[in-house]
Amino acid sequence: MPSNMALTSLVVCADAKAVQVLSRILREMGIRAEHCGDPHQAIGRLQKVCSELTELHAELKESDIEASVLTVIRDTVDQMRMTAMTLEQGLHWFRLSRDGQGLLTLLIDKRMRRASQLNTDIGKDFEAGRIRTDHAALSRYLLVLNQVMEQLDLMFGSRKAER
Repeated sequence: MPSNMALTSLVVCADAKAVQVLSRILREMGIRAEHCGDPHQAIGRLQKVCSELTELHAELKESDIEASVLTVIRDTVDQMRMTAMTLEQGLHWFRLSRDGQGLLTLLIDKRMRRASQLNTDIGKDFEAGRIRTDHAALSRYLLVLNQVMEQLDLMFGSRKAER
């Protein structure tokens, strides 16, 4: 388990066993997991983080940091805000329908959109030469991409076999 994890995931789930399994998987991927069993508390925590990031963003705008760095920070704050809004909308929908699977689907859709945007941005960084082959996180990124591609191959391979 890496000692300096840069990513943290807020796991919102009342099922202790599911939290334990997911937290272990996240740790194996180098992502620190924080558990929050209460969705309302999770919204508050995400809103607090968004507020802190907004304050930091304002401070950074007043500094001499180049515009591309500020763009990355702004995008990160926007992603947090969108995740909080998705969770809020999902909870409202859950209260009306009592369909926990629908809430999970909303959150997974949001995560996939966020991953797509991050991969698009990383592609732009490659094109601009901002990522080199000796970049510290590149091997981990490629490992995760490879795992996702293997899962996609299995998923789409099984679909072909079912036809």
